[in-house]
Amino acid sequence: MTARLHTPEDFLLAAKRAEIRSFRQLAINCELTLKVSMLVHALQRERGLSNGYLKSDGQRFREQRLTQIELCHQAEQQFHDSLKQISEQNPFYDSRLLSSIAFVIQALNELSILREKTALLRSNAIESTHAISSLIAGLLAVVFEAADISNDPDITRAMVAMFNFMQGKEYAGQERAWGAIGFTAGQFEQEQLDRLKNLIHAQQRCFDIFEQLASAPIGQEWSHITSNQLSTEIQKLRTVLHRLSAKQAVSTELSEIWYDLTTERIDKMHILEQQLSADLMQLSQSKLKRAQQELEHFRSRIETSMTIHPPSTRLLNLPLEQTIAPSAGTTVYHLLQDQAKRLQQLSDELAEARQALTERKLLERAKGLLMQHRQLTEEQAYRQLRESAMESNQTLTAVAQKVIEAINHISVSK
Repeated sequence: MTARLHTPEDFLLAAKRAEIRSFRQLAINCELTLKVSMLVHALQRERGLSNGYLKSDGQRFREQRLTQIELCHQAEQQFHDSLKQISEQNPFYDSRLLSSIAFVIQALNELSILREKTALLRSNAIESTHAISSLIAGLLAVVFEAADISNDPDITRAMVAMFNFMQGKEYAGQERAWGAIGFTAGQFEQEQLDRLKNLIHAQQRCFDIFEQLASAPIGQEWSHITSNQLSTEIQKLRTVLHRLSAKQAVSTELSEIWYDLTTERIDKMHILEQQLSADLMQLSQSKLKRAQQELEHFRSRIETSMTIHPPSTRLLNLPLEQTIAPSAGTTVYHLLQDQAKRLQQLSDELAEARQALTERKLLERAKGLLMQHRQLTEEQAYRQLRESAMESNQTLTAVAQKVIEAINHISVSK
């Protein structure tokens, strides 16, 4: 008995089924991104309330903090629920994404220790801010890795926009936290002033990328947030900070004003963040539905072609020149040609959408090398890169690339 030979149709349909599996995975990633954004926002609020609780020696925000911790537990459970589908399909997931998730789970498990220390006033605002910020950074790394493995340009573009918005919002949350610490103390250390300046620049960089990738309606909503009276009032307080020198006295009454204004700004960002999440979920579902419809369309056209020209006679019925180069009218050839053109277009669009991710990797790599080889903090490394970019009139990405090359050259020479 002669074994059945594979046909082009077999692999064309297999390609469409693989595309559907890919979109299902992307839909799971988009769901994960949504849950991460909810957990990050809950943790950002807990960070702010915990700082207020600690700075007031437990006299303020006690009940609000306990309520917020319960909301964090709910968001954490939803995050874990979204991981179930990933754990069931982990052979198909990138190791970096799975490693990022592992770090987050470990950090979440250790969060109860920090909460207990905070409740007993055995922690301080700086320690609490660092710990929760580290956890949030881990959660954002999950979103980054989820975006990096996307192979659809539209979804990649939306996820990169979402990631940069979430990262910018987190920098805004850190700005709120460190600003509140200094205002409450009545003075700022030089390190705190430098950190605040870097956080403002980092926010702007993230939001610039976000604006380039966001849809027009989302861009308009963001414009309303950045051009209202609230932004004007926050900018006035930023100007106060910019003019301060280390340990210079500043009114502690500004602490509550700062916290309220920056919280209102972050809450408005969260509303937009929810819209971004909803749009991302809708996009991923529509892509999956379209791929499923295309599979049925392909199958229908191939079956029709097979009925009209059975496999054993199709080549015999072609003119001699078409046995070498099938005409565009041949169903399978036409489908293959369309698929090839579409894949090339997707590849070009995907490369463009991933540019922001590539640039971020360069920046993080350069910061890491500076921290390792020059014993700098992350804030100092970022400030050095930013100042070099300004002095040389180059982009931050170009400077980061040169730093990586220079340090690698020194390492090889040794």
